[in-house]
Amino acid sequence: MPVDLNPLTQFFKPFTLTLVQPPLVFMLLAVGAGFRLQRGHKRFGWLLLGMSAAGIWLSGCEGFGLYLGRAWLNTPPALERADTERLRDLHAKQGGVAVLVLGGGARQLAPEYQGSSLNEYSLPRLRLGIWLARQIGAPLGFSGGVGWQARDQISSEGEIARRIAAEEFRHPLSWVEDQSRDTRENARFSVTLLRQRQVRTLVLVTHEQHMPRSLRAFRDALADSGSASDITLIPAPAGLRPTEGSRMSAWLPSSEGYGRVRYVVYESIALAGAH
Repeated sequence: MPVDLNPLTQFFKPFTLTLVQPPLVFMLLAVGAGFRLQRGHKRFGWLLLGMSAAGIWLSGCEGFGLYLGRAWLNTPPALERADTERLRDLHAKQGGVAVLVLGGGARQLAPEYQGSSLNEYSLPRLRLGIWLARQIGAPLGFSGGVGWQARDQISSEGEIARRIAAEEFRHPLSWVEDQSRDTRENARFSVTLLRQRQVRTLVLVTHEQHMPRSLRAFRDALADSGSASDITLIPAPAGLRPTEGSRMSAWLPSSEGYGRVRYVVYESIALAGAH
């Protein structure tokens, strides 16, 4: 699948996404409400104002983010102990099982570490991937280069992940793919390496919101390579939260809530535009 290399598209894409994501989209709605009230359209103006206030509130609720993730993305559940035990037995008897972590960004300069580090998305994914690889006894790979918007990044995500895995987790990576710039390239470049390593069952690690788009990208890449039925994909989502949306705290605005809702909206837009 071709990647859009238009520099104008890459430049304006972040601004466009910001405009349609909460809470800014509801702030713009509030501006429209004020305009309507000023023009004397009181009933419609108050309706817009109420909608914008509710939207801003819900945009920061973790419970709303969990609901949207299930409703819009059909996010997968965590792997259970029975799943990891089955994968461990499968790998012990037949081999061919591997764990692959997809990068989600890096910090070129992390002053507290006196150098580069993975960001708040990549690091939990790497940690989960290492934990799963140890539970299953399977090799662990990482896919991530320098993203389209990471113009100031020198080291690739893969290079940074290789160092952190070996030095901090004492679990060296079996392979690293560090040329990809987005999810589609994660899949396209990784499929070649997986076939070379005769991987037949792949445990794919990324955030739950990112998982649906990642699975689609890998299925497309497998189909394009003529090996759609050769590799079984097992989703292993990171960043999960308890699903009981009835907790009162889950419906109070928080920084975690804003982040979760925005991530779901971003991935929903990206998934809709993937084809």
